[in-house]
Amino acid sequence: GFFVDHFVKDLEIALRECQKMQIKLPGLELAHQLYKELQKEHGKKGTHALMLGLEKMNNLSSFFFFCVREGIFEDYIFSH
Repeated sequence: GFFVDHFVKDLEIALRECQKMQIKLPGLELAHQLYKELQKEHGKKGTHALMLGLEKMNNLSSFFFFCVREGIFEDYIFSH
């Protein structure tokens, strides 16, 4: 996927343009905060690093997200 470092650069370009136009986009600002945090450990990884960051922030494993995606949340509950 697209490197987190490059995504942060693009988000910052968009934020600067918003400042010039005097508009606020809270979702853009939130995404920038999230990806800046991800960049500290995963800047050279693709956008899949978002999963790694969410796992760390929530103290969860990849297995949790797999179970949610596959609709087998009970498997996660009973395995932990």
